[in-house]
Amino acid sequence: VDYNSYGVQEGAPTAFPVVVSTEAGAFGCESLAQAFTDSSSLGKVTFTLQQNITDQVKQTLRNRNFDLTLDLNGHTLTFTDGAYFDVTTGNLTVTGSGTLSGSTVAPIWVKGGSKATDENYTNVTVTGDVKVTGPNAVKLYATSFGRSSGANVTLKGNAVCETTGAGILVDSSITASDGTLSTVTLSENAKIVSDGVAIQGDGYATCSISGGTIQSQGAPITATNTAFAISGGTFSQKPDNAWFADGFIPVDKGDGTFGVAAGSFAAEINGEKYLTLQEAIAAVPANGAEATTITLLDDVTSAGSLTFTNGQKAILNMNGKTVTFTSGKLQLLTSASLTLTGEGSLVCQTRSTGAISIYGNETSQIDLLVDSGVTVDGHYGIVLFGDDGAPACRNVTVTVKGTVKTSEGGTALYVNGTVNDLEGPVPQITLAEGATVEAVSVGIYAAGYAKWDLAGTINAAYAISIKSGDFN
Repeated sequence: VDYNSYGVQEGAPTAFPVVVSTEAGAFGCESLAQAFTDSSSLGKVTFTLQQNITDQVKQTLRNRNFDLTLDLNGHTLTFTDGAYFDVTTGNLTVTGSGTLSGSTVAPIWVKGGSKATDENYTNVTVTGDVKVTGPNAVKLYATSFGRSSGANVTLKGNAVCETTGAGILVDSSITASDGTLSTVTLSENAKIVSDGVAIQGDGYATCSISGGTIQSQGAPITATNTAFAISGGTFSQKPDNAWFADGFIPVDKGDGTFGVAAGSFAAEINGEKYLTLQEAIAAVPANGAEATTITLLDDVTSAGSLTFTNGQKAILNMNGKTVTFTSGKLQLLTSASLTLTGEGSLVCQTRSTGAISIYGNETSQIDLLVDSGVTVDGHYGIVLFGDDGAPACRNVTVTVKGTVKTSEGGTALYVNGTVNDLEGPVPQITLAEGATVEAVSVGIYAAGYAKWDLAGTINAAYAISIKSGDFN
């Protein structure tokens, strides 16, 4: 190789701070800036550090055909005075072993294209045994159009980002939410160690975490506008449920960290996912002005009772799923409103227990609607009690538009005999037109007092057994 043809001194390349390797050969450069100047038109090149370097000049990659591999080669490259790698087009891979450091700003800045259709516009990969340090490790930012299309940042191998602020910062300047969004990927054994937030998603981008470790003093992630999909990795703090990819859930590893396992969330409320239906019910506010919709995301099996109470108002969208009680039941007590809607089933496997048990009293207001498409199935389907055995079960309404059935010898609709208050706002039970009661033995057992409005179908050996009540 004719070193003079590149405007550098002759001599062994390793005698220089930076060795530039190309398909044609290798040459040495006195500085990082000179290496960029002398190789920017050469396509695929490798810069190999031969010593520690401190650089005060911003180095810009602005050639889409420029494919640069920076091999730190066990050395440290430190940017000072606000300098950094500015990757606006092309490819940068930082590898080998050593440290890339930014003293006042992130040492790597990445910007995508200004068109919504730009793809693979900019690609930055940190891999090997590289450590990146600074206020941030990598910053994604926007063009003057508020867009950063097709920029891809990947941390993999044994790379470590060790920062005082966010390890990865998706800047708020990225305001365009359409087109080809920039991506951030954390995989293999890569690690982010942050005194603050590990990945700060202020701007529009997507982030995939399939492996690695996030160790943060603050939240592992903030997702103002960045969409996250976690399918692997280890976290010092539990990530928000909303950040997990479909088919994956957080798990407590028992050592103060959280991992990821294959699985499904039970339910969601306004996009917020919950591991259990019990957690979702607990998130419904007491005495809420409007009903909160809980949507099932998977079949649910409960070994204990689930309770709506304290003025909770909820719509449980069965969403084609089944809730099965291996023991326990669904309870409504001390004022509650519940609508079961969507296709699905609520099944209680415990004998002598109502799949839905309602406990009214002198002051409660309890409303239950079983909508069309919903099936309630148990030894007893729906049962009304006086709270703590009291005779009053006031201000209780039950409306069935779907199906209530018993698969054994119990009763589909049952008012317990303790409910014997004949005055005031007694229970109102409606079997709407199109609704169905199915029972092997007794369809409706009116042991206690209620007012009944029956327009549906009762398929049972004994349709109605009456001790008390007012029937229409």
